[in-house]
Amino acid sequence: MRIVVVSPALPLPFGRADARCLHVMLPELVRRGHTVTCLSCTEESADQVEEARQYAGRGGFAFRHVPLQIAEGAPVRKLRSLLRPFSEYERCAGLRQALDQLKSAGYDVLHVEHLFTRWVALGRSRAVSYLHHLEVV
Repeated sequence: MRIVVVSPALPLPFGRADARCLHVMLPELVRRGHTVTCLSCTEESADQVEEARQYAGRGGFAFRHVPLQIAEGAPVRKLRSLLRPFSEYERCAGLRQALDQLKSAGYDVLHVEHLFTRWVALGRSRAVSYLHHLEVV
């Protein structure tokens, strides 16, 4: 099975809870015979991104990083968040492009981590979301 995992965190062992979860989950999916691609959209440093890239190589899964960059000013960003709370990832052009490329390559499951990145999966086939913190909802 081809699985694409989209996350607002890098799969590193000493990161936030979602990062630690990815650190364990992604190599285990590979171990169970799945083809896995991790697509992280973050504001992390180049050093941390490189560390995640090296970890992916050791874990046997593909890794892509997209910087969280949104081409709109703070007032517009805040107003759009009123309409669609925490939807900044949806407006990250690099993330949308990366997902389109992965879709054209084909996948069986689009696994989206966290509520904030969930917006990019709306309207995409075979997408599931995993919410780490239900108190955010």
